[in-house]
Amino acid sequence: MMRRPIRAAVAAVATAFLVPLLVGDAVKGGSLVGLEWEGTRILRRLAPPAGYALTSVTALNNAGQIAGSGEAVKDDESWSAGLVWPARRGAAAVPLQRFWPAGVPYDFWYPRDIDRAGRIVGTHDYTRLDTRTPTQWLPPYATEKEPGLLGERTSGTFEAISPTTDVSVGTASDSHMVGPFPPETAPPEQAQIWPGTGPLLALPRLSPEGASQAYAVSDDQRVGGSAADARSTTRAVIWTCALRQAYRP
Repeated sequence: MMRRPIRAAVAAVATAFLVPLLVGDAVKGGSLVGLEWEGTRILRRLAPPAGYALTSVTALNNAGQIAGSGEAVKDDESWSAGLVWPARRGAAAVPLQRFWPAGVPYDFWYPRDIDRAGRIVGTHDYTRLDTRTPTQWLPPYATEKEPGLLGERTSGTFEAISPTTDVSVGTASDSHMVGPFPPETAPPEQAQIWPGTGPLLALPRLSPEGASQAYAVSDDQRVGGSAADARSTTRAVIWTCALRQAYRP
């Protein structure tokens, strides 16, 4: 009897354990399944809440909590929600508010990272207006917080949060539907940082017209990402002492 292989992708690693824990998702029988590994051993399968199908597993913190996303369908209605799995084995996933079980098909929620205190950051994608908004969920996950957008930009994301200091990073951009108009007048994407309170701040570009993105941040304010130089060559970059460099556009 032949068994269909599981194609798996690792999304996050936690290193505070004797054997590193990893999470990701895999395709089995045409459906997405979430997995947690301890070394090379599958430790648990991450089931979504009842009524949901899994759409991603994206983050793991050193406490063993896991974040991802799911989608529910009922009759002709569908809706999206961020998800969090508690650290204890066998615990059911919890949908992150705000989701719309009454059926609003334009809202999608994408948790991207989770810190040691369980703070989750990600992006709210409102597809009807092509706007993305940086979002944070705090335990007990009864509501979400959206700190706004960078300056006059009309879209943006959160991609990562520092392990313990509540500093989040992502990328600012613009919506093709909200503006500016004409679309080609919009500035290039720009890496952004948020210290946990107050407005979002911009991180310096390598060149005035070069796009930049931020994907990771440490407790000592090193931010990892990419940026285009004056020759339009995209390079891997690290901003050190990032909040000291950051500014309000």
